[in-house]
Amino acid sequence: MPKSPVAPEVAPDLPAAPEVGHHNAPAGLNGRRLTFEAFMEQADEDQWSEWVDGKVVLLSPASVRHQRLVNWLVKTVGVYVEERHLGEWLPAPLLMRLGPEGPAREPDLLFVATAHLDRLNPNYLDGPADLVVEIISPDSRARDRGDKFYEYEAAGVAE
Repeated sequence: MPKSPVAPEVAPDLPAAPEVGHHNAPAGLNGRRLTFEAFMEQADEDQWSEWVDGKVVLLSPASVRHQRLVNWLVKTVGVYVEERHLGEWLPAPLLMRLGPEGPAREPDLLFVATAHLDRLNPNYLDGPADLVVEIISPDSRARDRGDKFYEYEAAGVAE
């Protein structure tokens, strides 16, 4: 079968990493309910995690295939956004806080239109992005197509 001239070259499917999306946080944050501000102060920048219902949710490490897709999208869409001065096109890890009491999620990619750049803080996006991309893997399907989809919609993510 011929390869698509647009699709990125990806590695064959590899076994999925075990799901960690609902496991507890590392010892320092384990079992504690935190405010968003406390989470931002205590969470390690290198720890891929989200803040949901006042708790830290660890995320699975990304696969090579996942990262290749992210890189391809960063490059192709990034050129379009940059050349037209449309806003910011950013890959994870970057938290998107979905309202004052809402969760803070880390989508794989997000776009913030120029009109909404005031939502960008040094360490997170405070409010919905204009476009969110989640690259679905076997261990993230329920979370990405369920919980996150409905949270993004309720928070006002346009696409």
